[in-house]
Amino acid sequence: MGTWNGSWLQGGCEWNALIGRNFDMDVFIKFAQDVPSFKHLCNDMEIFIKRRITKLGYEKYSIQVEVSLNARVRGRVHIHAFWHTDSKPIFNGTPMGWMFRGVVPMLKQFTGKGRNHESHRNRGHYYCQAAKEGRLFCATNYVMNKHFVVDTKWIMALWQLRKLSHSSAKSKIMQARGRVGVLLKEITTVESMEETLHIEIEQKRVEESLRAHMKPFWDVPLVNEWKAQYDKMGPTVLYGIQARFKFLVLNGPSCYGKTQYAQSIFGPAVTLLVPCQNVSSPCLKDYRRSYHKCIVFDECSSSTVVQNKMLFQANNDGVLLGQSQCNEFACWKYLYCTPIIVCCNAWLADIETESSEHQWLQTNSMVLAVTCPLFSS
Repeated sequence: MGTWNGSWLQGGCEWNALIGRNFDMDVFIKFAQDVPSFKHLCNDMEIFIKRRITKLGYEKYSIQVEVSLNARVRGRVHIHAFWHTDSKPIFNGTPMGWMFRGVVPMLKQFTGKGRNHESHRNRGHYYCQAAKEGRLFCATNYVMNKHFVVDTKWIMALWQLRKLSHSSAKSKIMQARGRVGVLLKEITTVESMEETLHIEIEQKRVEESLRAHMKPFWDVPLVNEWKAQYDKMGPTVLYGIQARFKFLVLNGPSCYGKTQYAQSIFGPAVTLLVPCQNVSSPCLKDYRRSYHKCIVFDECSSSTVVQNKMLFQANNDGVLLGQSQCNEFACWKYLYCTPIIVCCNAWLADIETESSEHQWLQTNSMVLAVTCPLFSS
């Protein structure tokens, strides 16, 4: 294996102009392959390798030109080449003899013997043909999946080193036709988890930006009164004495800041927001008692609350959610003395005035009629 690191293209006007446009890597590679100086570099390298291996008695070769992703100088390229012969091993030549355009390569001879000889040899060719991140050019007369079998371990190793993208790794796994189902599932799982993580990071960044531009909320006496029932250090401690707790209802038109205000009472970081639009049974699978200090049920109707009375009472019995015939996805949550806030646009609109449900809702809740924005102008 030979590796050449040079600055052959840095002086070219077309190459420097391309680098200056700050394209994403995929776009950069697409345009770079059409730059004349780059084409000449690849052509010269292939001619050089062919002549060199012919002189030394080798037969097979693979070449790859890549963008140096970790280089300090943007747009720097390096070249990998691998060569072998099926006959008796012969002299590899001196490093100076492999000098290309003024650059002496770093040479490394593979040491596989016996059963490992063919595997190590083929892996060297694979490394110089794999669709790695930053690959610009590839040439070979010993084609993977045609002249030799690709071990899926090689593909997974490059993928784990972030040298293969998820899509490229999946494509190569299918071409290699080995343990396809298991490995595709592994890659897809990681891809999905990374996407979720990226979204969470972006979401937190946007939340911080929104919070920085958010106007201060009004101090509301009714909310302070409701919040006092959860104070374990105040003059009247109800924890362990009171069996159930009233939930708070923020009822009013959209765009008045109800949801943001509800989250701010105990702090957005420790408040679980549960969307409830068109939902009969709210989802609390993400609720953690040791972490969350409050639960906000957004766009929650009166009928939804009535159907889940034990949940909204925050009593000591706990509540079983997600019940089904076999309870396969059911989960039990302990909500005693957990502050609960309901945000809605039409509280009691779907409940008959004289019904027992209407009376229960009035008895077990404290309602703030939001008639103007909850934040200062």
